[in-house]
Formats: sequence, structure tokens, C-alpha cells
Amino acid sequence: MMKDKLSKVEKEQALSEQHDKEVYDFIRVTLAKARTSVVVAANSAMVNAYWEIGRKITETVGERAEYGRNLLIYLYEQLTSEFGKEFAVANLRDMR
Repeated sequence: MMKDKLSKVEKEQALSEQHDKEVYDFIRVTLAKARTSVVVAANSAMVNAYWEIGRKITETVGERAEYGRNLLIYLYEQLTSEFGKEFAVANLRDMR
């Protein structure tokens, strides 16, 4: 019979632990959603940037193949030194 009766302190502690878990779960889900939104937004922005880069290269080069090769090498050298390896000539060609 004593086991069925929890003290007021034990009841409050049990409720507090349950409430703490609910708050934690809410915050965890909120952060997970925010992270997903950030990744989606960043991916979308990068796809748009790559499309714009490709469009600009295509407009600039036109039908001038030799100039196009030289431009891609120049862009590769400049962009790689500032932004990293993702701007290799092959990647720039793919963007185009």
C-alpha cells in the first residue's frame, strides 16, 4: 500500500522530469528542422549560383572555343585560390 502512494516531492519530481523531456524533445525537433531548412536553402543558393556562373561563361565565350579554354583556365586559377577546389576546369565546364 505504501508503494502506491508517492510523496508530493516524488510526484513533482516525476512531473518535472516528464516536462523537461517534453521541452528537450521540442527543442531537438526545432533545431533539426532549422538545420534541414539551412541545408535546403544553401543547396538552392549554390545551384542558382552555379547556373548563373555557367550562364555568364556561355554568354561571354559564345562561339570562340580558344577563348573559352583560356577563360576557363583563368577562372580556375583565380577562383580556386579564393574559393577552393570546387572550381576546377571540369566543374566550370559542367556549370557552362
